[in-house]
Amino acid sequence: MIDPVEPLRRWRAARARRRALWARLEQLPTEVDEQAMAQAHQAGELALLGEAHHDTRLLADHAATVAGDAYAAAGDLRPWIAALDERSSGEAQKAAVVHDHELRLERIERQLAVVWFGRLLAHTPVPEGPLVSVILPTFDRAALLPEAIASVREQSYGRWELLVVDDGSTDGTAALLDGYDDPRIRRFHSDRLGASGARNVALDEVRVEIVAYLDSDNRLDRDWLKAVVWGFDAHPGEDALYGARVIDHPDRVYGPDVGPFPGLQFEPFDRAALEEGNFADMGVLAHRAGLDVRFDEALRWYGDWDLFLQLTAERPPLELPAVAVYYATAPEDRLTPLAGAAQPPEVTHDYERVRAKHGRSRR
Repeated sequence: MIDPVEPLRRWRAARARRRALWARLEQLPTEVDEQAMAQAHQAGELALLGEAHHDTRLLADHAATVAGDAYAAAGDLRPWIAALDERSSGEAQKAAVVHDHELRLERIERQLAVVWFGRLLAHTPVPEGPLVSVILPTFDRAALLPEAIASVREQSYGRWELLVVDDGSTDGTAALLDGYDDPRIRRFHSDRLGASGARNVALDEVRVEIVAYLDSDNRLDRDWLKAVVWGFDAHPGEDALYGARVIDHPDRVYGPDVGPFPGLQFEPFDRAALEEGNFADMGVLAHRAGLDVRFDEALRWYGDWDLFLQLTAERPPLELPAVAVYYATAPEDRLTPLAGAAQPPEVTHDYERVRAKHGRSRR
């Protein structure tokens, strides 16, 4: 292998020979013909160029040899690199499996917490102190409304009032409400304000300590209000809480991968995740009365998401491991789109409106 310093040495030697040649030429008699001097000079330059060309060829050969050696060395490393890539891929797959198992285990632990808390609550006396207002807006759901109202009237906690806002129904809802002889059921009317506007009508009429919610196509668990009162009593520093919901057909909400059987949803609170999308239904939310929260009446969809973001803007809520609501996916006029169904542009518009209000947007 050529010493890469050798061409430099040869160039210096050539420069020395050239200087010696010029010194000899300067010693020639002054009568030497100028043409001969020029020819001698050209001869010297040609000799120098020849030696430089030779040195360039040596450098090129050396570079080619170095490149060949490097390529051969890279070839020797390829099997090792391939094995390392395969091992890294395997480790990544293992990490993904472990993460998936961790999420499943956390979900199971939270579901078990709901089961054990429910059993404990059934044997725990909760004094009937604070009055709880349940807000229920409705529009043309006379066939479903009786079950929703019954789920409130059957609560194990007796100190409640139900604020029903009929948002201009034309299907006999008014006559249905006239049939209830229960002073705890307070009836209000609004003129097609939408669910958010109707809820605001009820919020303006609240004169109690705690507010809960129910949609007219769902049913409360009979111990939910008892759990809510227990939660705020045991945690006096909390202003908002959320519980779990049982979904009759999770595959209609999340797609076929989750299976067709009823499932319990009780996600851990994560503000960043909440800013990306809602993971709590209207019926699982409860808060103390008098908070500076309102429903955005410009929203037809995602009113519950907007409220949840308002309630948790400053601090996380209390995660109460209790079943709040039994969530029905069958009604054709439900606001939440089913999994896989085409979403109208208005749904996307409301989604972006909520994100923009709370500091996030895809645009």
